[in-house]
Amino acid sequence: KRRKVIEEMVTLLETDGINAADALEMSITDALEYLTELQVDADSRRTIRLRIEHDVRPFDVALAESLLESEDSNLAEQVDSIMKNFRNRLDSLNDSIDEWRNKGVTMPHLDRIRPEELLEWEANIHEVEKTVEIHLRALERWKDFEILWPDRTAGVSIVGRLEHTEEFVDFVDSLDHEWRELELEGMTLIGEWEDQGFAMDMWRIRLADEPRSALAWLKAEEG
Repeated sequence: KRRKVIEEMVTLLETDGINAADALEMSITDALEYLTELQVDADSRRTIRLRIEHDVRPFDVALAESLLESEDSNLAEQVDSIMKNFRNRLDSLNDSIDEWRNKGVTMPHLDRIRPEELLEWEANIHEVEKTVEIHLRALERWKDFEILWPDRTAGVSIVGRLEHTEEFVDFVDSLDHEWRELELEGMTLIGEWEDQGFAMDMWRIRLADEPRSALAWLKAEEG
């Protein structure tokens, strides 16, 4: 019966790719000890393979295949280190995206970045960061226009949407350009009245605060 157990253990180990045929030539006691050691090793390798499939493959298929073929005695430690590294990188990326969202920038990707998307995001992260920075700068200027020119900013749907950054920046630039044009027109008009001896300091302040209403007010007062 014990010899039968040994034969079954050898067959079972062979299914895991482990040649345990030497046990068939050993004494029963030695064979059982030898096979037990091999079984422990097989269980350990099976556990490592499952961890690679579950925790590494979603991040990097090629790396997972390489690890599965590895015969390194420190494979378990390597897998632990790789898993920790991937998880830290994924958490860091998602934290950055959450921070951008809190500042008002929304991604086309509405949920959290998944493991299988990490490498692609990391490959493009510098471009994404540059685009976010550009969008945030435009957003700061936009907030002033929301307060001062609400009629020009109402209903604009591209605000904060990263995929529309170029369009959004162009729109904010157009508002900036209009602001400067109104300031220039107002300063010209104020200069003309100053040349005629009028004190225009208050009008200069009004113009600097918000040129569109100040200019309309000044023109209304010309008469």
